[in-house]
Amino acid sequence: MKKSRDRVLDGLEEGNREKTLRSLDRYTDGFGDRLSLDAQARLEMFFYQNGPTMAALGAQLRSLRKTRELTLEQLAARSGVSAGLLSQVERGQGNPSFNTLVQVAHALSVPVASLFRTEATGSPVVRRAERRRIDIHAGDGLGAGAPGAAEPTVTELLTPSLAGALEVLMIEVPPGYSTEATPFTHEGEEFGLILEGRHEVHLADAVYTLEPGDSITYSSRLPHWYRNPGDEPVRSLWVITPPTF
Repeated sequence: MKKSRDRVLDGLEEGNREKTLRSLDRYTDGFGDRLSLDAQARLEMFFYQNGPTMAALGAQLRSLRKTRELTLEQLAARSGVSAGLLSQVERGQGNPSFNTLVQVAHALSVPVASLFRTEATGSPVVRRAERRRIDIHAGDGLGAGAPGAAEPTVTELLTPSLAGALEVLMIEVPPGYSTEATPFTHEGEEFGLILEGRHEVHLADAVYTLEPGDSITYSSRLPHWYRNPGDEPVRSLWVITPPTF
């Protein structure tokens, strides 16, 4: 098994996309769980930063902006993201953090995952090994200085598509991670269930500390952000309507 992973990562570390793709097809076809979480994260980062993913992201962003008849300057004013960075992303350049994409998506009134052209599978079933990750960009710098804050959250989509009335997410948050710098405010309602760890959810001026088995429901119109104050990862299940992420 380790030999399979090593061969896949050889191409990745050599910066050879074609070799990585061939190895991935050969050694993980139908067995995505053969790769360790670390290997999956490194592969996802590779594809994210080395096109065509960035080019596709840029094209999708440009299409959404033009459909809404917005200039770069208007979208910048709505999202709080500079027109220069937006222009870079549309051209398949730059290196936007996930939270930057959240701001842009909310300004366009679309789910964040729609920027990555997340499409339906055609089946109502989502197998564990086939879950699609939404926040594939590691290390957006939130919670700098806190233990583990440089690590990415892992957000997996448990619903087959974003075309329905709700989306269900499985989220793993590393110790010390916080979204305090970018509170979310959008239309809809959210429900969260903590599976592992201790989680803080901030709603406007209120703070709720949740333990395993605890759940929370709130209007997404309230400014909300979260923090993992502990030294263990937090795993939680979230239901959001309408689809936002």
